[in-house]
Amino acid sequence: MGGQGLGAAAQLSPAILAVQIAAEADLSPSLVGVYTGLVFFAAAISALGGGGLVGRYGGITAVRIGVGISCFGCVLAAVGHPVALVASALAIGLGYGPMTPASSVILSRWSPENRLGLIMSIKQTGVPIGYFLASLTMPALQSTIGWQASLLCLAGVCFIALLAMRQAGRLLDEPGPSIGSGFTSARLSLGLLKQNPYLRKIALASLAFAGVQVAVTSFLVVYLEDSIGLSKQLAALPLAVAGITAIFGRIAWGWLADTTSTARLLTVLPVLMAGALCVLLAADANWDVFLLGGLGVVLGLSVLAWNGVMLYETARRAPPGQVGLATSGVLALTFFGSTIFPQTLSIIVSGTGSYQVGFIAMTGVCIVVTMAYFKDAVTKK
Repeated sequence: MGGQGLGAAAQLSPAILAVQIAAEADLSPSLVGVYTGLVFFAAAISALGGGGLVGRYGGITAVRIGVGISCFGCVLAAVGHPVALVASALAIGLGYGPMTPASSVILSRWSPENRLGLIMSIKQTGVPIGYFLASLTMPALQSTIGWQASLLCLAGVCFIALLAMRQAGRLLDEPGPSIGSGFTSARLSLGLLKQNPYLRKIALASLAFAGVQVAVTSFLVVYLEDSIGLSKQLAALPLAVAGITAIFGRIAWGWLADTTSTARLLTVLPVLMAGALCVLLAADANWDVFLLGGLGVVLGLSVLAWNGVMLYETARRAPPGQVGLATSGVLALTFFGSTIFPQTLSIIVSGTGSYQVGFIAMTGVCIVVTMAYFKDAVTKK
């Protein structure tokens, strides 16, 4: 949970500081989508090899490796040069990719089966916690010590966590026989999706959900600051509220996953996401802190709250002993969605000058996912 929170904070912090970083590097703030796309492109690659990494070294050690690489990525981002920013995005993505397969293996081994959805969702609260802390601390640190020192502070926290998790690795890691190289792990992970149609369906829905989540979280502050005209502090407020709301939202969705049809949840969630995007489209410069906070609540309960349900369904549908490989395969497509959606939104903004067009397109994606799961929801699959 802590490792995933730090990985999420490392992934989001450059997006929160995008306006200042872009001014330093003489770039357009809308290119934040390219940066985020590179992060998740690297994460997709490392997630595919994550099953092999976990099998060889154990889950906690895999998380520690990810935190260490994320630390290095934050240091690179603080350099501010365009080449260093590209290297930073790739490093943060490589660190972020193995964390979820690693934690899924650990939790599926130790959790009671009838509480797996809830426990997976509690673990996934690390992501909104990371988002919340980054949204809260980065603007404050940037205004006092500058954006570069802010990123170095985050790197320092990652390094301390890397050392602090060492004892947990000794207690919980159960390294097994190696399944081969990262290419072998990738082949086995993708092979599971090919053989299992429902796992493949989960992966495609997760691709769409993740794409919407990452595009919204990456562009939210830039959109409200650059397009709507809010101050940095007000623009970051909805993201901070969304992060803290998603903590409770993920736990609630996880509890529901243990007690009701998951297919029904996967029909309801994209409807709520579409509604949250419509609220985002209605935002304007006259909104006070209460309306902006309300925007954060609806985003947190939908766009940021679905992940534990997907991980639960993946672990439940995975063949025995192959939770890590199945999760790696699903996450590879998940991170692919996280790659292409922000890139596409950057292209749309550059081509049309409108963030709203991109958000409308994502609303359409949510509707398509709803239709894909509607039959399963009716049959209570």
